[in-house]
Amino acid sequence: MTLYTLAYLRRKQGMDYEETLRLADAAEIRDTYPARLAEIRVLTFAREQNAVKAPFLLGCLLYDKRQYEAAAKLFVESTEAEPGNYMTYRSLAIACFTHLNRKDEAVKLMEKARSLNCSQQVLYESAILMDLMGAPAAEKIALLEPHASNFRRDDLFVELAKAYNQNFQPEKALQLLLSHVFVACEGGEHAIADQYMYAWFQLGMARKAAGDYAGCYELLKKALTLPSPVHLSDDSGYRS
Repeated sequence: MTLYTLAYLRRKQGMDYEETLRLADAAEIRDTYPARLAEIRVLTFAREQNAVKAPFLLGCLLYDKRQYEAAAKLFVESTEAEPGNYMTYRSLAIACFTHLNRKDEAVKLMEKARSLNCSQQVLYESAILMDLMGAPAAEKIALLEPHASNFRRDDLFVELAKAYNQNFQPEKALQLLLSHVFVACEGGEHAIADQYMYAWFQLGMARKAAGDYAGCYELLKKALTLPSPVHLSDDSGYRS
């Protein structure tokens, strides 16, 4: 955005700006996105000059300002200008699902984003989208399990454990949860504890169905105490 703004100001002052626009197009976006109203003017100018990243960035800004239809049109434009940019497919998928009532299209767009960059963020968002679309747990496992050895995010461990529980594989859920040291915050404690406790509940109910009530009792008791790998904050309300 700094370079696009500089190009805009150079144009306003009658100075050469083409090289600055070229540098802006070549720069990596990283984690900084436009948010100021004044930047709409900058990005509109850049888009008029056929700057490659301008449609995507302007789409992000307008989405932030709740201009969802306009943002989606810019994301579509961005897929044409930058067909290799996974972020524009991911952003369009979110817009389609959350605000434009184009849910089936969102699934295909997220698949396209994953094909370009199967980052942990895109994996997590894909898993959430599958949940919201009511996809079978086995499909979610098929998506996440091949990447499990490279998981670094707590939420991916939780999503795969949840899929195992949904697929009646509590042993796998427990094995996965106990293989990772969680550092939970802002409510994440409950998401972790829920899957740990539910896995033991499933195992306990299986023993009950088999007529082993003492075994059921012992397994259900295990759900009351969280082991050390499942780190929870001191005020979480759960025992660790």
